[in-house]
Amino acid sequence: MRRSLSIALSAACLLASPAARAGAAQDAAQAPTPLDAQLFGDIRFRYEHARDGGRPLDASAATLRLRAGLEVSLEDGLTGLAEFEGAEAFVDAYDDLIGPPENRAVVADPAFAELNRLYVRMSPLKGASITVGRQYLSLDDERFIGRVAFRQNDQTLDAVRLEAALPLGLDVEAAYIWSVNRILSDRNPNGRFRGDSAVINASLRTPVGRIAGFYYALDLETGPRTAPDASASSKTVGVRWEGRSAAFDPAVLRWEGSYARQTEFADAPLPYAADYWLGAASAEIGRLTFGGRFELLGRGGARAFQTPLATLHAFQGAADVFLTTPSEGVRETALRIDWRAGEIGPFTSVAAFASGHQFKDASGTRLFGREMNAGLKGSFRGVGLAVKVARYEASSFGEDVRRIWLSAERAF
Repeated sequence: MRRSLSIALSAACLLASPAARAGAAQDAAQAPTPLDAQLFGDIRFRYEHARDGGRPLDASAATLRLRAGLEVSLEDGLTGLAEFEGAEAFVDAYDDLIGPPENRAVVADPAFAELNRLYVRMSPLKGASITVGRQYLSLDDERFIGRVAFRQNDQTLDAVRLEAALPLGLDVEAAYIWSVNRILSDRNPNGRFRGDSAVINASLRTPVGRIAGFYYALDLETGPRTAPDASASSKTVGVRWEGRSAAFDPAVLRWEGSYARQTEFADAPLPYAADYWLGAASAEIGRLTFGGRFELLGRGGARAFQTPLATLHAFQGAADVFLTTPSEGVRETALRIDWRAGEIGPFTSVAAFASGHQFKDASGTRLFGREMNAGLKGSFRGVGLAVKVARYEASSFGEDVRRIWLSAERAF
């Protein structure tokens, strides 16, 4: 990690130094550039209870996460950020995937303390920026690459990233990634992906919505360097379309659709070619939103479509049964209703949701199981409060799973 960060900071200095020398030559007596420094952070407590039919004992986890950082900005467009993050488990009757295998259900919130982000960002041109170092990367709906913000430990990338807003509504984001710091933390032997990955996402804003194309070449290796496991490596090429329309007053319609093709990449041991399909739509009427979703992660040869860098908890049910796509692939059909209540007594930003999910294999002939999710959240005097439940009923895949979360969070 230290070597990667050293390389990143050195690269940032090399990129910035020509402009700095030019400014110094122009006016050696110029006053120091004004400096803007800002401290920030947040604290989050969460209790999670889990029951997994595949484990003999229930899990109980009470964890407290603290995150604090400093951002420093200069008028010439140069920004630096350092952020530390750590969590402690006050109730640790759960399998955190770090110690020896336990008989209790898994809760992927281990105790940890680590450098969360450390980067330098510069803006050499208007509408363009380069970020070098440890950072977040969230693309589109985070179905392929996200920061996994639900868990106590964020997913961050050691990377060089370019962002550019070009004429005619074209936006481009590209990154070279040499390390992925996963939510499992460095205490887990598989808590980091190494490799040389490249991602490109280009989108065009049009009158009928945002149309994006993406190319994700992920070289992901875990385990010892002498015998790395590269089974998570893949190359994904696809398109996405999302938009909204208020033409059907009083309803506001939203939609999204995507197709992608995934094949083996780098040192992936098995050849395969699998497809991904997504179609979703919703209608917002007043404080209510009704929506439906169809998603297919297909199977092609020896392997099914995988998304190891996604914000996985946000997809295919909150019970986290399908974090890894089964070898048969998986198709999901889901319905959801959201209610934005607003202010209720001393509580503000009150909102609730309920959703139902059905899971089958990619061919649609075998029922894996069904799941119900529900949640309620709001804010009380600056503290965000939330409760969420998930219930998966297995038919032919996995075991019955129950999960409940209670959380309180405040930024400072």
